Amino acid sequence: MSRVLDSRRVLVHTFNQVVECHRVRMVGVGVAIAQPHGVDAENAAPDARRIARITVRTKIEGRLYFELGKLTNSGRTARSAAPEIGNAMTHIFKKETKAPIVLVALVSMLALAGCTSTSGGSTSAGSAGATNSRLQQVIKSGTLKVGVLPDYPPYSSQDASGKIVGYEPDIAAHLAAALGVKLVMINTDGTSRKPVLDSNRVDVDIDAFTATDVRAKAVDFTIPYVASGALPLFRKVNPIKSLADLKGKKVSVARGSTNDSLMTKQFPDTTVVRFDTIADAVQAVKSGKVDAVMEGFATVQAAAAKDPSLGVLNVEPISPALISMGVKQGDQVWVNYLNNFIRNLNSSGDNQALYKKWFKADLPKAIAYQ
Repeated sequence: MSRVLDSRRVLVHTFNQVVECHRVRMVGVGVAIAQPHGVDAENAAPDARRIARITVRTKIEGRLYFELGKLTNSGRTARSAAPEIGNAMTHIFKKETKAPIVLVALVSMLALAGCTSTSGGSTSAGSAGATNSRLQQVIKSGTLKVGVLPDYPPYSSQDASGKIVGYEPDIAAHLAAALGVKLVMINTDGTSRKPVLDSNRVDVDIDAFTATDVRAKAVDFTIPYVASGALPLFRKVNPIKSLADLKGKKVSVARGSTNDSLMTKQFPDTTVVRFDTIADAVQAVKSGKVDAVMEGFATVQAAAAKDPSLGVLNVEPISPALISMGVKQGDQVWVNYLNNFIRNLNSSGDNQALYKKWFKADLPKAIAYQ
């Protein structure tokens, strides 16, 4: 690897390559190291196999990253840092695992043995390279599969003919056009967003996915393309005059949504009634099953505009949040492309036009100027 890598990539790359090289060179390298210490290959094999079980999830992770970070923060190439990386790994494995000398020597030798990926080599486990990225798979297949919400107007909903329409389907159409492929939209909800990514049923979620820190542990997010906040929707015959009025009330939410978390954490004195879909949560307040529904401000305002019996609390939206596209973890190439697409969507004015079309308002400044 001739180009300079930042420290984080060097660390992840080096450690994963150590494990990967071990799998393909275990016998040959094991023999080469074992013989000088009077250990035959058969006896060395169990020690060699233990390398595969030492992963970045172990206690070693923090120490390894810290030590190797000191060596690569200056922007050195992986190859030039290899000798010191090998020494650091030997020291850490000795201290943290009390490994026998054969195991420690094997780790060092693998780090020094030129185990760096080339243009024809494999990528680190769990990280998609340019050739096997979702980006290339979408282009090759000629189809972009996008997860959307079928019941969250004006973000996304089904019209009378069953067609999915709204702000996010329009963004999905722009994305498919940019890729030069056919668009297929697949319905999701608050609980199925991640499973459809993990099972490869969709290539990307464009479904009002708020990029919370908790969610980011399991899903990779792009930069945001829109921002939102929540407000309560109620029947005018049973009005909610302030947020304090929610105390003791029944409030519906979509199960697993950010509004579910919002109500649970910020309004502990309410009774939260969960529904599988946003449409069902809104219908519950219309039918009088609950006193209010907590949903995105654009959704509740649209509902009140269509039904004069409904009202929206006239306050600033609660817990404003950034909404991003979500993808399966481990594919930075795909994330990079989507980020670039969003930036161009903003700079071209297309995002502003789409937002104006569906929300009758200007795109939030936090998005327009990013």
